Amino acid sequence: MNDQTQQSQASTSSLPAVTQGSQAPLVEGLGQGAPTLQSIQPAPVASGDVPKATEIRAKFAEEAHQYVRDYIRQADQKAAFFFAGATALIAFLYKSGLINMTRWHKPVLQMAFLDVWSLITGIALLICAVASILTVAPRLRGSKRGLIFFGAIAEFPSRNDYAIEIRTKPVDELIEATLMHVHDIAGICVNKFGMVTIGIYTGIVGTVSAIVLLMIS
Repeated sequence: MNDQTQQSQASTSSLPAVTQGSQAPLVEGLGQGAPTLQSIQPAPVASGDVPKATEIRAKFAEEAHQYVRDYIRQADQKAAFFFAGATALIAFLYKSGLINMTRWHKPVLQMAFLDVWSLITGIALLICAVASILTVAPRLRGSKRGLIFFGAIAEFPSRNDYAIEIRTKPVDELIEATLMHVHDIAGICVNKFGMVTIGIYTGIVGTVSAIVLLMIS
């Protein structure tokens, strides 16, 4: 046992001492142009920026399309309300004898004040009804080669052909078709609100005139 211990100590003491100044580097320095630790790392994988951007565009197109459709629906609802009110009021005044074509078959200078007021009321209510009808009238005229307009969809020979056309289109082209349709229906929305605005103002004038006419008759 003592012999083995002495041999171990002797081998340990025979190792050369390594001083701090003479310590050789375990790994030699890299030469000029040699790959570094950073250069041999794999290139970063794309984090899905392109699909994310496409998803954002698709969501924007969908929300813009829904936004314009909601405003078109509001214009149609307002027009239906004012059309019903104007026609009902015209029918009531006609049955009451307050608006009658016989009142207006005379020169304006020979009309009584009540006749003139009746004429103003009837014209205002009539314009309101006509503007309301024009508001809800269909106006969409899309391209025959589109993907969203119902007239263009009906041009496909079969529903299977339309489904295949949609499935084979790139996502960007589908988004583009949606945005083009948004622009089309936005123009329709502007026209609808222009007509319904006319209907609203003439309806207010006709309603107030009808109330005055009922009071003075």
